[in-house]
Amino acid sequence: METPENEIPFYQTTTAKIIMVGLLALFLLIPLSYVQSLIEERADRKKDVVQEVTKSWGTDVHIYGPILRIPYLVYDQTTLLNPATNKQEISTTKSTAYAYFFPEKLDFKSKIQKDNSLKRGLYNVVVFSTDINCVGTFSTPNFKKLQIDEANVLWNQASILVKTTNLKSSKGNLNLKVNETNLTFESKENTDKYFDDLESDVFDLTENKNLKFQFQMKYNGSNSVKFVPVGKNTTASIDSDWQNPSFEGIFSANTSSKSITKEGFHADWNVSQVNRPFSQEYSEFLPQLNEYLFGVKLIETVDEYQQNERASKYGFLMIGLTFLIFFLIQTISKISIHIFQYGMIGLALVLF
Repeated sequence: METPENEIPFYQTTTAKIIMVGLLALFLLIPLSYVQSLIEERADRKKDVVQEVTKSWGTDVHIYGPILRIPYLVYDQTTLLNPATNKQEISTTKSTAYAYFFPEKLDFKSKIQKDNSLKRGLYNVVVFSTDINCVGTFSTPNFKKLQIDEANVLWNQASILVKTTNLKSSKGNLNLKVNETNLTFESKENTDKYFDDLESDVFDLTENKNLKFQFQMKYNGSNSVKFVPVGKNTTASIDSDWQNPSFEGIFSANTSSKSITKEGFHADWNVSQVNRPFSQEYSEFLPQLNEYLFGVKLIETVDEYQQNERASKYGFLMIGLTFLIFFLIQTISKISIHIFQYGMIGLALVLF
């Protein structure tokens, strides 16, 4: 049976064109995946550069403290059998333990200034210098809550402990003023997986058990500045010339005083004892409280790699919609568009 002369070949039918355009769109996923891999490679390279730069300049600045540390004597009694007399005797051993007390009032004031000098090739790194002033008071330590006899307390061997990250990038001497006495901080063996330890000189609490303290810390840092609210009443304020802050932590900044402008931002926090689920005094060990950190993270809102990654995820949708528009134009206006033209349009979209 012969084919009628006016019958349209299958490859020229609408169904055939839909199949060919669909297969071409699927085929274009291959170069699109290569583009996505290239974007991921460049983004990973930026992360490596940022880690390399911040490792030498300074990382996050997080502060846990100050904490009053006072040693006390612990007497352990054990009953032993004396083989010579065949009688039980009590043996007493003496050891030293430590009690820790958080401040009554604690106030942090921090100024963060961005530094644009660190740039590695095409990559910008968010780094800054910060100046942190800390003032506050300690009330008379309450050993009764810890069930410790004050007769065993070594009041003349008290010290103040500050836990902080990024200690290697601190600048200048770390001096502490307690009442009218000037003390110095000394780095101690790290007993914490998260924080580094600073301990002050030993001072005497025998005469005056109420303390006022003040110290200043300067850092080169990156990414964030945060504090642990160990004070019975903790206040904090941060001023910076960075335009894109992200306020983080379980304690929110005061909305009445928070401001973000083109020149920078200002934020205040006020955290009381009733807002946090931990005590003011501890014996023998300190709790891990880094989950209660609050403060600010400096972010880059415009990241070309993140934008490209998001655009590439919508690549197939853009190609499909473009092909659909051209196919509708071709069908309605009876204009013939070759499959090669579809292919060139698709490749142009992939590169775009």
